Amino acid sequence: QFINQIEELEYIFQNYVIQTNTVVVLRDNLRNIADQ
Repeated sequence: QFINQIEELEYIFQNYVIQTNTVVVLRDNLRNIADQ
């Protein structure tokens, strides 16, 4: 049971990191478009 909770937290954390990285990439792309 405890192990399952740890794995679930890792899964949630990984998804959060992926989403955060995606937002950063999108922001940088918009910034590049605005600079052109």
